[in-house]
Amino acid sequence: MSTPTREIETEPTGPVDHLRFHRPHAHLAPTFGTDRFALRAEAFARFFGTPTFLGAQTLTERIESLTSEMHQHFVGKEPPKA
Repeated sequence: MSTPTREIETEPTGPVDHLRFHRPHAHLAPTFGTDRFALRAEAFARFFGTPTFLGAQTLTERIESLTSEMHQHFVGKEPPKA
């Protein structure tokens, strides 16, 4: 046997500010500042920790290493240092 459901009436509330506790500390959030250059610098710095960047860096280093090994094998001397 099912029990009848009753609707609970509530008063509508205003919009909730979900960041209300964070707003007093918003000036502490950006590491590099709040101007356009600082925001771009922070985005660039955050990109360095992404798996995509780390994978690309690993692949680049491996290609450089293989190129150096091939040069040493075929030419017989160390490639010039930069």
